[in-house]
Amino acid sequence: YENVAFGIRRHEPELNENQIRQKVNRALELVHLPDIHQQGVSELSYGMQKRVSLARTIAIEPRILLFDEPTTGLDPVTTNVINQLIFELSRQLKTTSIVVSHDMHCALDIADRVLVLDKGQILEQGTPEELKKSSVPLVKDFLSEALNDFDS
Repeated sequence: YENVAFGIRRHEPELNENQIRQKVNRALELVHLPDIHQQGVSELSYGMQKRVSLARTIAIEPRILLFDEPTTGLDPVTTNVINQLIFELSRQLKTTSIVVSHDMHCALDIADRVLVLDKGQILEQGTPEELKKSSVPLVKDFLSEALNDFDS
């Protein structure tokens, strides 16, 4: 609870504790953790900690969310949960989400648009479907490897 409330108190000092509690509850519900108010961070799994971090962020109602490797270190099931949350929250909260990831499955699953970078240069950009048809050799190789891993 306090982990999520901290940001609200900093960004909206005029709110009373009841209003803060309502915002915390809503944020925790949105990340599917409505019943963890009394648990300390050390008691949570790594995936749950990621979701608490996401709740803390969305509780202050940002217009843009930046995710830097949001699924690094997570098992495949939790990775899918986090990817789905990013997708759902972007739609529900009507926010722009920028996801930086080397995980092409993540990018293709949740993105409306994808930019493929190499050494700071944009190699290709477009919808996931457009990228799958790319003629850029490095993009084709990267996608082919990612999609083959997905099929195995």
